[in-house]
Amino acid sequence: MKLIENIHKNQYLLIIKYTIMEKVVHQSKYLTINHDDLNKIFINYWLSSTANMTNEEFKKEIGIIIELAEQFSIRGILVNSIDYMYPITPEIQDWYNEFTTSTLIKIGVSKMVIIVSTDFLSRLSVEQMFDDQKGITIAYYSDIKNAMTWLSN
Repeated sequence: MKLIENIHKNQYLLIIKYTIMEKVVHQSKYLTINHDDLNKIFINYWLSSTANMTNEEFKKEIGIIIELAEQFSIRGILVNSIDYMYPITPEIQDWYNEFTTSTLIKIGVSKMVIIVSTDFLSRLSVEQMFDDQKGITIAYYSDIKNAMTWLSN
């Protein structure tokens, strides 16, 4: 019983630790961006409403991520894509890789960690988008604790 209490206590402290350090810097119907100033990282939460997002709205959200990453001198990004439902077409993937990767590298982003969905098509779409990135180390996790540990090291 003591072990179970300690596990719950540690999970609670982990949640408090990340909650205290994070500040919301952008919120829309598709995306919430939290900033962890101590670690110079963003935590991006894509929402299920992305199922109805247009290509132009996607591009706008990516533009906001880049603008804020530059403003806050971000070094790493955690992308929580568990609820992400926007289908990434080959054209959007090409645009993303051409526009975003080089800009993030210039800003100083060196690591990205992706929390992936259990939905096969959503997961595949997200992984295909990030697999073509050169110059940024990408990792995939299914839980935020291990993802944050990897990103913070």
